[in-house]
Amino acid sequence: ETYSYYGSGNIFYLNIGLHNEHHDFPQIPWTRIWKLRRIATEFYDPLFAHTSWIWVIVNFIASPMLGPQSRLVRLYKAHTSGRREYRVPVESSDTAPAVKASAH
Repeated sequence: ETYSYYGSGNIFYLNIGLHNEHHDFPQIPWTRIWKLRRIATEFYDPLFAHTSWIWVIVNFIASPMLGPQSRLVRLYKAHTSGRREYRVPVESSDTAPAVKASAH
């Protein structure tokens, strides 16, 4: 999954947090990517975005549901609605294939 980060850290990280915008328009230089964000708010506002870079790292380390092996399982409806609806993978499900993280 790819999410953007809209926080003050972008000043120091050369706007690397505007990740979805960059992947949609990689030819736009980092110095002008915020202009794209302001122009296309109707496309990017509905998408989930992080506001704290530190919280992303803390959550990645502390949450048992996140980690290098974790993946989201999305139904087609969630995919087409801009990732607003997703669920944590479980071992069995009637609606989506199961994803099981390895214990390595």
